[in-house]
Amino acid sequence: MNEVRLTVHRATNQIAVIGIEIAAGDHRILLDAGRPLDAPNDATGLLPTTVDIKAPMDGVLISHPHQDHYGLLEETPRDWPVFLRGGNQAV
Repeated sequence: MNEVRLTVHRATNQIAVIGIEIAAGDHRILLDAGRPLDAPNDATGLLPTTVDIKAPMDGVLISHPHQDHYGLLEETPRDWPVFLRGGNQAV
């Protein structure tokens, strides 16, 4: 059985949920990809460097449609699948 690893990609005292990565073996999922609420509108490069964008990701799970939960999706690789709860399709 593979060991499960949890990684928090943004400080727990910040408002923005880049989320928690859950990994086991070669499989990874990311819970939320949020933009910091205090970031300027034109700011880019906000995805934490702790997120390995070169490694495959099984999916990004978006909990609900607030910018601090999905606002950095545009900075994630296009081949990472995104999963939304019903009713969040507008994201």
